[in-house]
Amino acid sequence: MADTKPAGKAEKGAKGASEPRAPSKKPAQKKVAPPQDLKITEEDLEEEELAREGEEEEAPPGKPAKKPAKKAAAKEEEEEGEGEEEEAEEGGKKKKKSDPRPRPRLDSETTKALVLRRAKNAARPHFIRQEGNRYARLGDTWRAPQGIQSKMRRHWRTHPDVVSIGYRGPRAARGLHPSGFREVLVHNEDSLDGVDPKTQAVRIASSVGSRKRARIQKDAKKLGIRVLNWRQL
Repeated sequence: MADTKPAGKAEKGAKGASEPRAPSKKPAQKKVAPPQDLKITEEDLEEEELAREGEEEEAPPGKPAKKPAKKAAAKEEEEEGEGEEEEAEEGGKKKKKSDPRPRPRLDSETTKALVLRRAKNAARPHFIRQEGNRYARLGDTWRAPQGIQSKMRRHWRTHPDVVSIGYRGPRAARGLHPSGFREVLVHNEDSLDGVDPKTQAVRIASSVGSRKRARIQKDAKKLGIRVLNWRQL
């Protein structure tokens, strides 16, 4: 008896492993009936057409439509704005077409000197005094180094540049305005008599008032003399 029981259990285990499991039962879904087609009659269509016609009735002839009037007014405003812009542009063009400023008559040597001076000014370094980059209280003002053992005074390459004659501009362009004119300081309109408009230009003194300045500028324009500090009055 002891030998038969384990065999029976083993057979039951083998049968359970070989037999497939029954599928789990899912709850039955309720079937929904398909919607029935709605029947539209000719009477319903006629009623809808009548309702649409009532909504789209035109306004009475005595009252003008609002939207066209608004559009017309907007178009008129746009046309007026465009006309004003065109007038402003024409006015700006007229202002730009003012008389050209007088130019000097320079020889070839002076012209070359001005070009060379411009290149020299661009390449010239900013000179600072000794220890100026170390102490803010010294400022940017130039002072020549005076120390006996000063490396800057002896032009050592490891120290800042020192003002020397090699940085100077050409002699033919010295004292000339960047435009090429030689400046003449003027205090009244009588000082314009001895000015040569071909090579000289005037600069009105800062102490001159607006009334006298206006007279000076008017006379200078008649004589063809350039005013370097012209002011619109």
